[in-house]
Amino acid sequence: AHIPTNLHTHGLHVSGVGSVDDVTRNVDPGQCLIYRYFILEDADVGTFWYHPHRHPLVTIEAYGGAYGMLIVDEIIEDYYPVHLENFLKQNEVLLQFSSMYNKVVSSVRTNRVNGHRQLNLILTPDVYYYFRISSVVYADSVNY
Repeated sequence: AHIPTNLHTHGLHVSGVGSVDDVTRNVDPGQCLIYRYFILEDADVGTFWYHPHRHPLVTIEAYGGAYGMLIVDEIIEDYYPVHLENFLKQNEVLLQFSSMYNKVVSSVRTNRVNGHRQLNLILTPDVYYYFRISSVVYADSVNY
């Protein structure tokens, strides 16, 4: 599309001003916008997510797939025994579940895993996996 956009994160504890997570900054199509995230030494590690935040186009851009995972990785030696490094790095599985519903855009709820309607995951018996899971929810999408 030929519309300006920007980027917003969920889960990072960062400033909302300057070149970080300021949702009022926009970038025109074909141009670049640099974001500088300063992650503190004692910051939470984990699996977070990002998406555009240009109103009123947030939902439309997200429906188009403009969102994804953002990982603040741990230093293996600081959190786990060294012998787990292979397990944590070689058998890592990233899953991002998204559920979107907006009466203005569509009357149908859109559920995806890693951007696809169906999850095809092949796991090997007797192998341990390290799952990183992120959940993206837009509008009135999930009712528990």
